[in-house]
Amino acid sequence: MWWRGLCVSTFHVRLMNKLVGRDICKYNAKSSQRFVCMGQIEGFVNAAESEFGMKTTETFQANDLYEGLKGNMINIVNSLHELGLRANKRGFSPSYAGSGKMAEENVRGFSEEEIKKASAKTISKVSAGSHGGATQSGMSFGTTRKI
Repeated sequence: MWWRGLCVSTFHVRLMNKLVGRDICKYNAKSSQRFVCMGQIEGFVNAAESEFGMKTTETFQANDLYEGLKGNMINIVNSLHELGLRANKRGFSPSYAGSGKMAEENVRGFSEEEIKKASAKTISKVSAGSHGGATQSGMSFGTTRKI
C-alpha cells in the first residue's frame, strides 16, 4: 500500500516544482480529501506533459494512482521512469539512476535519386499486387464424390 501515501501526500507536486525550478503546481498539504488529492495528481501529470514534453500515452491518469489497481501501477512506475530520464537529459542533479537512456534523434537525409533507386529494388510482385503465377491446379482435399 505504498501508493496510498503517494496519492494523499504532496510528494509528486513538490517533485515537479523542484524539477521545473518554480512553483508550477499548487498543493494543499493539510487536505486529504479525494478531490483535492486528485487535483494535485492531475496538476503533476499536466506539468509533466507541458514542461517535459511527455506524451499522453507516457503519463498516467490521476485515477490510476488514487485507486491503486495493479495494472495501473505499471503505468505510474513507467511514467516516473520516463520523467527521470527526461530530467537527466536536462542535466538535473542528482541524476536519476534508472536503467536505460533516452533515444536521441537521428535524422537521415536521402536524395530523390537514392529513394527511387532503393524503391525500384525492393518492390516484389507480391507487394505490387500480382499473385506471381500461383494457381490452385493440382490441389485436392479429401476424396472425390462417388455417385
